[in-house]
Amino acid sequence: MNNIFTEKSFYVIRYDLDELIFFRQYIEILEEVDMIREKDLEMKMDSIRGKLTDPLVLIGFPGIAMVGKLAVLNIAKTLEAIPCQAIYFSDFPPQALISQDGYIRIPQATLHVARNVANRDIIIISADYQPITQAGIYQFSDYICKTCKELKVKAIIATGAFVSQRQVTGDRKIYVSGTSREIIDFFMTSSSVNTVLFNVGYITGANGVIPAWGSIHYDIEGACLLADALPMLQFDPKASKAIVQVISEKYDLPMDVEDLNKEIENIEIVSTQLSEVMKEEEKRPKYQPYFG
Repeated sequence: MNNIFTEKSFYVIRYDLDELIFFRQYIEILEEVDMIREKDLEMKMDSIRGKLTDPLVLIGFPGIAMVGKLAVLNIAKTLEAIPCQAIYFSDFPPQALISQDGYIRIPQATLHVARNVANRDIIIISADYQPITQAGIYQFSDYICKTCKELKVKAIIATGAFVSQRQVTGDRKIYVSGTSREIIDFFMTSSSVNTVLFNVGYITGANGVIPAWGSIHYDIEGACLLADALPMLQFDPKASKAIVQVISEKYDLPMDVEDLNKEIENIEIVSTQLSEVMKEEEKRPKYQPYFG
């Protein structure tokens, strides 16, 4: 069995319900296999290298209820951020995405730039998917952090969802973690949103790894803002709105949450209708089975 092991692969063996499962992952070495491709979009990367003012990076990749992705895309729209670079990675799902017009494209991450906002430049990064393997998460995170270092970024703010054990009602809390006491305290003093310290636990995926990796290997400060979310929803715009509010407040950014408010209203209407249907069902006489 030793001959199936190579320097570029490893096995994880797990015993689960009397079933032995073998998971094999191939790890391509960055120096040997270039798995990431870039393509300039409306604003060329060469036009901003070395020319950004106190750049801040906001990231939100797909996750629970799309909380982080919706939040940063809302900010990108409000700031009229310009698409600067498409990033293609072989560890994104191997499929083509089809638009309403029938056009196909490959899954990508997109880097947007908003210039001269509150005396700084804002870089916003999101994607269609996260990488699908653990090795891919780390390789992608390193690529993003290296790019941020080249652009002289001083802070990376990640966003995402927090699934609480308590019942989530009313305004959403924001759970704050970071790579320094200074950046944690910076967000803990929010006056617009109830921010609380996320002091025990873990954050899975790129939204958690990127700010930590940037701090360890590239000396870039990082924080992660997680909003109370309802995991049963495909989208949770109320959680995304809370993230937008705290980021806009702390960095003095213009805020427009009209689109999020419309989605919140739509979800509340559907929830109300579903609740009424369930109440009517409870009023109906129960079927009494007959055994004989």
